[in-house]
Amino acid sequence: MKRLKFCVDESVDFPVVAFLRKKGFDVKSISESSQSLEDINVLSLAYKENRVLITNDKDFGSLIFKQKLKSAGIVLIRLHGQSSKAKINALEDLVDNHLDKISNNFVVISILGIRIRKLN
Repeated sequence: MKRLKFCVDESVDFPVVAFLRKKGFDVKSISESSQSLEDINVLSLAYKENRVLITNDKDFGSLIFKQKLKSAGIVLIRLHGQSSKAKINALEDLVDNHLDKISNNFVVISILGIRIRKLN
């Protein structure tokens, strides 16, 4: 199976980027490479590079479902007020147990668990 690549939006805590890199993933961090890039351009960049976008910003849902823009997949972390460690633990559960369901899906991580919705 081809290894997933990720694009991490600047809304996501940087320790998440470090965690994914430590796990061996190819990770592009918007904070490092393209600060203040508009959401539509972040989504386009991730799609062009076949990267799953990880974000805290629910506006990407509108871009995908209302504007019908293309995506290689999105992971929306909805753990407001949670520590970086809690977010990393939830993401670790996702990549360890649901890796095959991330690409080309809209994944929501919340206190209720993980929800996965097929794109396209």
